[in-house]
Amino acid sequence: MIEYSFSNQQELDTFLDSIDISVPLRSKGRKTEHTEKYTIVSFLKEFHNKEEFSFPFTLTHRDKPDFSITSQIKKIGIEFTESIPEQLAKATYLLEKHFEGYAKLEPEFFGLDAPKRTDNEILEILNKSQERLIGQGFVGKSIEKKWILGIQSCINKKTKKLNNPEFEIFGNNYLLIYDNQTKPMLDKNYIVENLFPFFKEYWDENIQKTFDKVFIDSGKVFFVINKEHIPNFNIFAKKVG
Repeated sequence: MIEYSFSNQQELDTFLDSIDISVPLRSKGRKTEHTEKYTIVSFLKEFHNKEEFSFPFTLTHRDKPDFSITSQIKKIGIEFTESIPEQLAKATYLLEKHFEGYAKLEPEFFGLDAPKRTDNEILEILNKSQERLIGQGFVGKSIEKKWILGIQSCINKKTKKLNNPEFEIFGNNYLLIYDNQTKPMLDKNYIVENLFPFFKEYWDENIQKTFDKVFIDSGKVFFVINKEHIPNFNIFAKKVG
């Protein structure tokens, strides 16, 4: 475990400014630590002054959960995850590795429901897409629907981990999601409206331990869903990214 303590805003700002939060391409050595570092810095910059925690506080980089924050007002456990379908991550890597310049990727072929494909099978699809678009594209709210399914999948997977006896439970347990799904422009109102039933069931009917808040780092905004304030979803413009 590694601990960092902050007594005031200047100490926090100096620390955050010293961290390299660049996220390399998948074909250039991207690792979980890159996205994890980027997202925790975004989280700290955005939420340290929104009544989540206050100075002085200690940030601990650990395991099960990935981080903890201890302040005078609360103790928070923070689990990190990335939201991207496995096939889309693999297709993105192969696109970057084998194609130069502006190369086309049709994400509809690589969603959560995509069949398990070999590298050669994925490359065959990518090659065809460079010649002409072979899919039907996204229509209506299909992008938002797939995005929502990806987020739900992350939450369900990490909730199982939360209920593992080895996972330490804190007074407040947060899930921090790095959203890396393909998303040209999301209809935020549609997302809020259609995620509400999932979260209502998650918190009202779930007999397992659940996360108290879910933070989704999505491009230029954070979606924040709070167990205590459903159906109120907050959307914050980010200071990073």
